[in-house]
Amino acid sequence: QMQKLNSLGRLAAGAAHDFHNVLAGISGFATLALGGLPADSEIRADIEEILRASERASSLTEQLLCLARRDVSARRLLDLNDLIASLARWLHRLLGEDIELQIIPAANRALVQADPNRLEQVLINLAVNARDAMPFGGQLTFETNIAPSALAPGQPSAEAGANRYVTLSVSDTGIGMEADTLARV
Repeated sequence: QMQKLNSLGRLAAGAAHDFHNVLAGISGFATLALGGLPADSEIRADIEEILRASERASSLTEQLLCLARRDVSARRLLDLNDLIASLARWLHRLLGEDIELQIIPAANRALVQADPNRLEQVLINLAVNARDAMPFGGQLTFETNIAPSALAPGQPSAEAGANRYVTLSVSDTGIGMEADTLARV
């Protein structure tokens, strides 16, 4: 019985992973379509509703996987510099002509253990948020660095030279967050 349940769980997790990828595509293309529409377009509200529905479906998928103690994550070793570079062309289209995308890669390989699909979705979400915060244009910067420790200096659990860490800094020249939004963050 336990083997049957494990097999069923693996099948459900695989299906949820595939569904999650489909939702990411729907969300990405809806975002692109929305970005190309004039502010007074009649279909703008419809596309915004598609985005909200895909976000709700993605959230439900995540919740179901947590309940089943399964993870959509397919972690592997990847170079964050390469991942960002591979997204650059798509991000340029997403951001539009008024926003400059600046990518500053670490001098060395920025190797991380991560799920590339989730990481791509995070970077795309950050780009969309930045674009929305720069209605009149600006600059979005993704910068990677290699740090000797992920902890602040003086932290007792930081072992000198034990590990190297990759940092990703994302900044934009947007208008910033309203006080209510910042308080929730």
